[in-house]
Amino acid sequence: MKHSDKTLLYVVGGVAAVGGLCVACLAAVILFPARLWTHGGAAEAAKHFLSSSAVVRAKVGTIKDFGLFPSGSVKVNNGVGSAHLIFSLKGDKGEGRAVLDLEKPPNGDWKVEGATLYLGGQAFSLEGKGASDDEQPAPKDTAPPDVPAGGHTLDTAAVDA
Repeated sequence: MKHSDKTLLYVVGGVAAVGGLCVACLAAVILFPARLWTHGGAAEAAKHFLSSSAVVRAKVGTIKDFGLFPSGSVKVNNGVGSAHLIFSLKGDKGEGRAVLDLEKPPNGDWKVEGATLYLGGQAFSLEGKGASDDEQPAPKDTAPPDVPAGGHTLDTAAVDA
């Protein structure tokens, strides 16, 4: 093998190794926070609350999909947390959006403090631990709130579907 062929082989191999390392680092930077976000305690508590809500079951049906990523924010400081999450819901009866506010006391679990289901131009308050039948429809022109700056905007067409 010629000297120039060996040099070319080393250069190509080095570029491939560096490229692979860059791709692995990029994947870790993107996927690790995404996994924390989608599998964190606040999101899991919100999903459980929505899945067990009588109002959600009556309006959307059994939830088949929560969307790829919830929008909103999760903040935790010294074990105390607050979260504002927005989920796209797809069920066997329809689609909607749910907006939830959660709190986490020190050394405690996430608890839903308030939740609203947006469906067909109406807003329905989700009370209690997800088992309430109390619906409080809002005016017909109610639309889900926009996501705070830096987040994704909501697709209100999916809400009105």
